[in-house]
Amino acid sequence: MATPLEVAGRQLYVAKRYGEGAQLINPFSLNNFFTQSAGRPTCNLVAANWIIFKRLGSTISERVGMQRILMIMEDLFRRRRISSEILIGAGSRGKKGQGYANVVVRHYLRSFGAKVWEVPVGDNKVVKIRMIEGLLNRGYAVKAVLKFGKDAGKHAYHAVVVEKVVRNSKGRITHVEVFDPNVGGLVRVPALRFKRLLGASNPENGVVTAIRFGALGG
Repeated sequence: MATPLEVAGRQLYVAKRYGEGAQLINPFSLNNFFTQSAGRPTCNLVAANWIIFKRLGSTISERVGMQRILMIMEDLFRRRRISSEILIGAGSRGKKGQGYANVVVRHYLRSFGAKVWEVPVGDNKVVKIRMIEGLLNRGYAVKAVLKFGKDAGKHAYHAVVVEKVVRNSKGRITHVEVFDPNVGGLVRVPALRFKRLLGASNPENGVVTAIRFGALGG
């Protein structure tokens, strides 16, 4: 449960990052357990932990997740699956903090039994909201990469979990609801704004990752 002061700060964050028309959903029910630490670029990890919680019921703290993902990164580095640049500074504070690359988070999710598929980087610019909606309708969890303004930090990329695509009575997509690790809760974003925020220019990571646990039809 968030305090009134925490809610006020997170509402300011939503207004700044998502713009006009975006709003917190149930702001006083925000979950501090699934909120990334201030100044620490762990959004990709916390987003994965949220998915694990929603799908498996397991609660993994940021600290415990960082310990587990460090072991995964060290193993990947030994096997020459990732570069030293990805290993050094990932998830740390300060200028070197670059966050966790999708390749690392994919292996992290797989360590919990997930099947993970990521949009190829070359297809980032053709991703549509209706494609994300299709994945959700088929039972997948969907992690997306957004790109905020330059003042948002290194590269300004930010991982969120898409929870719902909202359509109006005429069937038109009007909003996208996402779990944002910076607020520990859901944000309703106007569809056009969400589309503009999708990090299509990301040269290293697919803009959408689909995750599932267990067998699904389709």
